[in-house]
Amino acid sequence: MVVKEGYRWKLVGGANIALWSESWLRLESNLFIETPLINDVENKKVENFIDATNRCWNIDIINQILCHRDAYPIMKMPSLVIT
Repeated sequence: MVVKEGYRWKLVGGANIALWSESWLRLESNLFIETPLINDVENKKVENFIDATNRCWNIDIINQILCHRDAYPIMKMPSLVIT
């Protein structure tokens, strides 16, 4: 599969996007999560950081697990991206 340079993931729920091992962040410098792994989160998917009821980011979980460098751009992503 050929992907045009500059294209990014469309999250659509995030069920198939691994939080740490896939390049899904919207940053020019590095598209990967840089927060050091902690126990029990290495296999988490992007969907685990979404509040399914309100269809928005679960800010409390994001702030508990991720460093500011990773949390800030995630929380800036519009809710449209994760619906």
